[in-house]
Amino acid sequence: MMRGIGGRAVAAAMAALGATTLANSAGAFSYAQSDLILIFVKNNTELILNLGTVPSVTGAVPVNFDIAPAAFGPDGLTGAAWTAFAVRDPNAEFTAPGLEGFPQDQFVSSTEVADPTIDFFPIGDVQAQLDTGAGTDAFLRQLINIPAVNGTSVLENDLLRAVITTGQQQSYTDRIGLGTNQIGNQSPFVTTGTVSGIGDELPLYEFLQNITGSDPDFELSVIRNSLGVIRLVPEPGTLLLLGFGLAGLAGSGRPRRSA
Repeated sequence: MMRGIGGRAVAAAMAALGATTLANSAGAFSYAQSDLILIFVKNNTELILNLGTVPSVTGAVPVNFDIAPAAFGPDGLTGAAWTAFAVRDPNAEFTAPGLEGFPQDQFVSSTEVADPTIDFFPIGDVQAQLDTGAGTDAFLRQLINIPAVNGTSVLENDLLRAVITTGQQQSYTDRIGLGTNQIGNQSPFVTTGTVSGIGDELPLYEFLQNITGSDPDFELSVIRNSLGVIRLVPEPGTLLLLGFGLAGLAGSGRPRRSA
């Protein structure tokens, strides 16, 4: 029995090692259609994270506060600008008769604006900056071309995380931020917030062109959906320690029974 358990443990360890080796051998930053990309900018350095598929319902996307690279300095994420982008389906088209093949532009963006207003004109322009489909030169597709780590301009490059300087061609600041945080000067609102601490939130909105009316000439309007927020949370170990601490305080407050 012990041999079986030991064998399984060794097999599990080998499998974990194999998975780690496989992940490390892949190496480069990965991006797929509809991934939500989060960027922190500080000290001329960008931390770029792939948060997975963009949410389809309103909620909170938790992000570990204690993830800052060393280049951000001793204060970590505090003081960093942060922003997030996605394009749910860069190949979407209208299906109404006579409009087949007409692109149905949409994008997701964070913003500090409480109630952002946008008309349909910038939506296509913004999506063209972010992602217009496979094989394009748009920002999100360029992320898979971040060079290998060199210790200077590329400090990290993993499947879901990269740390690069703002001068890199694939950087948010150099490519679409352009000093305005308005997606290449195409969006009518600023996309970023500034990190102050744990618990910070940055709202997410999805913008979609929509056809209104039944007239063959059609009219375009905009559907704006709230997708909730990106929220900075403590890393899991800190939460666990906090839980133990609260439990200890609760126990110390109980009256002791006399023997």
